[in-house]
Amino acid sequence: MFRYFIGCLAVGILLRFLCLNLAPSPVLQSIGHAANEDWLRCNIFLVLISHLVKEEVTIFHNPSVINGSPAITQTLEFIGFLAFLSFDSLKDDMRIPLSIFVFAFNPFSIFAFGNRSIGIIPVIFTVLIFVALIKGRTLVASILCGVGSYINIYPIFLMLAVLARCRDRKSCVCSSLFAFVFTLGSLLFATYYYEKSWSFLRHCYLSNIYARNTTPNLGLFWYMYVEMFPHFNVFFVWTMQLIIFSICCGLLFRFYEDPPFLALLITMTTGVLRPYNSVADLGCSLALLMHWRHLFICEFFLLG
Repeated sequence: MFRYFIGCLAVGILLRFLCLNLAPSPVLQSIGHAANEDWLRCNIFLVLISHLVKEEVTIFHNPSVINGSPAITQTLEFIGFLAFLSFDSLKDDMRIPLSIFVFAFNPFSIFAFGNRSIGIIPVIFTVLIFVALIKGRTLVASILCGVGSYINIYPIFLMLAVLARCRDRKSCVCSSLFAFVFTLGSLLFATYYYEKSWSFLRHCYLSNIYARNTTPNLGLFWYMYVEMFPHFNVFFVWTMQLIIFSICCGLLFRFYEDPPFLALLITMTTGVLRPYNSVADLGCSLALLMHWRHLFICEFFLLG
């Protein structure tokens, strides 16, 4: 598998550099636009990279549309490849690392790198959550969910898969919930200690829900905002969030016996229905889907 990994890594990095140097900048910015967070806040994550990034001139500033320096984007992309390698190595019968293959040649992932996006960070956390979940390390998965939920609100739904993993052990459920709440709470209080204000919560979480930017992208929200009367906006926004919550809860009741597959469905659901989804999230979902490729074989057989 390591030989295939080196090949996919080399070709994938080559394609990314070709996209970075040859693709027109307006096209990349249009494809990579994901204005789902107002990133005008000082948190621990932003403090660490504040001297190495240059933000796009947009209304909403988001990790997915922040232009990072080449040192940041290249390092994060390599870490992403390593995360998918650890994910593929969980299957003993897998000779070819298909998740790495899809991640390397996926246009969504390539365009995200071409846009010098650091949206790869939520992707890395998502893959690591899957690795910890499959290995049965629910405590580690809960901590990773807490860190991911600090950056973005939607990884909190992956805690449903973590709780499904330890459904037969009450102590495991309690420890997982405590680890998640403690991790997220510690990061939030650290941000409050740095800012001396709780106003960052509005920019971090409510801006995910109330983003009103109508710049076209791969999502659906921008078009619905264009076609909708303004006085219906609040009703529509909260209805869509309720739909996401209802679907994730329904998936929990249906697939609680298979937590990794449940996590995959939750990731794909939130990636499609969230306001202003990013191409990096779509590329991550397609790469993770390769571990359940046997479902497509069965479907093809039935249709044939």
